[in-house]
Amino acid sequence: MKNVAIITIYDDSNLGNRFQNYAVQKLIEKRGYECRTLINVKRYLFRGLKSRIVAFLGFPKKVADKKRFIFKMESVIRKFSEKYIRQGEVIRFRDACKIAESYDYYITGSDQVWHNWSGTDNELSYFFLRFVPPHKRLCISPSFGRETVPENLRQQYIYGLNGFKHLSCREESGCRLIKELTGRNAVLLCDPTMALTSEQWDEISTKPSFELPEKYILTYFLGDAPEAAIEYVKEISEKEGLPVINLYNMDYPEYLSVQPDEFLYLVKHAEHFCTTSFHGCVFSIIYHTPFSVFERNDLKGMHGRIDTLLKKFGLESCSADNDDFGKQCDFSVVDNILEAERARMYDYLEMIFADAEKGEDVQ
Repeated sequence: MKNVAIITIYDDSNLGNRFQNYAVQKLIEKRGYECRTLINVKRYLFRGLKSRIVAFLGFPKKVADKKRFIFKMESVIRKFSEKYIRQGEVIRFRDACKIAESYDYYITGSDQVWHNWSGTDNELSYFFLRFVPPHKRLCISPSFGRETVPENLRQQYIYGLNGFKHLSCREESGCRLIKELTGRNAVLLCDPTMALTSEQWDEISTKPSFELPEKYILTYFLGDAPEAAIEYVKEISEKEGLPVINLYNMDYPEYLSVQPDEFLYLVKHAEHFCTTSFHGCVFSIIYHTPFSVFERNDLKGMHGRIDTLLKKFGLESCSADNDDFGKQCDFSVVDNILEAERARMYDYLEMIFADAEKGEDVQ
């Protein structure tokens, strides 16, 4: 049996990151391959170190409390990774060549793997899979997380993208960027999480251990909750007479230990879900849960993937930026679109692995 290395951002502080990693793993295993996710050593070993030091020794108190919150959230999400993600080598970006012969194929994605968060050449080379022969380089729904690339890195992006025989992206803005940089067309794919059915996600969904109201509003905001979101949640809570479950919010410690598999259950059974999270929208769509999405305060300009998602499913009115915001979510055509997107994903995987099996490099 041939094996595949998943090259993705490995982030135990981000639910969506862990869910997309799990989904890619399931898609590859369904094709009959063994797979492992490589772990970047800096994120895996050192990310929580500063949080721990500040949490227990640092001042002022507000900073320490926030670091404690991050540390606790990472600990909770890490349990999910250890339980569900088949982990491979812990590696530095610059040392990737050491495992170049360890796997038959290397697949980068999903998530914002082509953003270049560290701003280093080593990261770009790693996520463009420059350390392995071209015929071993595969990508599945990668994202740039940006509308343009820095001018000083433009040639490296062109070089890296042209190292793939087949290109895909999970948002329209990314496909446009690939076309602009290389002149090539990329396949627009759904996020891998959407390639799994609600029944497949139910397999790992767990009811939370705490007492759950019969009906509730759920919130999950990345970074600080936008003021507009706070007001909206208060409004619908009072109007509908429903309690609010605020996930991963320092002001609500009773919900800080919610596991990712419990998150799935909470989204599925919520009366309404308010979020700034792309994957929060994804699971709302999969589970037909009415939802409202707001733009993040801390990362402006990264709303493109959410815009693409809502447009694809005709759910633009779920965005607070839309003139029709507040209309009831219409899920009547969602399942048909999901089936078509899953078929596109499976066709794409069939194509890239078939060509990889031939061992042909990029022309």
